[in-house]
Amino acid sequence: MPALLAGRRVQVALGADWLDVRHDGVLVARHTRSLHKGSEDLVLDHYLEVLTHRPGALAGATALVSARATGVFTDEHQRFWDTARRKAGDRDGTKALIGVLLLHRTLPAEAVPAGIDAAVAAGRCDPDLVAVEARRHAPAARRIGVVWATCRGRRGRTAAYVTALFDLHLRHHHGRLLDHPSPCYPEMQFLP
Repeated sequence: MPALLAGRRVQVALGADWLDVRHDGVLVARHTRSLHKGSEDLVLDHYLEVLTHRPGALAGATALVSARATGVFTDEHQRFWDTARRKAGDRDGTKALIGVLLLHRTLPAEAVPAGIDAAVAAGRCDPDLVAVEARRHAPAARRIGVVWATCRGRRGRTAAYVTALFDLHLRHHHGRLLDHPSPCYPEMQFLP
């Protein structure tokens, strides 16, 4: 579950092989259900906000080991991190890497490694440059982040979508409400 939701009330739905976590009706996490009692399935993305304040903890994080094992943390990420630490030091280089990892929330997965490669080739380890280069490499259909929706319901439901749109584009927080029509708001329709 995302660290920002620590201490907050969430709704959990269990399936035979999955677990969904929702906050205010918005899907915030989906995990494969653990097969063994007492086991942990750690997702590096959920710790990124905490790691921005304690970047030194990333190198020994169990979630990083898990991300490497599952292929989420790639050779491109490691190359960026090595270069960033060499240029800016451990703390600032790790913060730059965390900034790049946060890009995966709002950019297509295939675009971020291309952005990393372009930034490292230019000799720069700046997450903002990685974001610009990743957007240049994103498929055209995914570049436009505008969602058209109509609402025949109440103002509060429209506010949820407006808030989600602002969160996505201004805070770079992807809350999943804009991915597809939500069963929580059946009166909302996504238009082409």
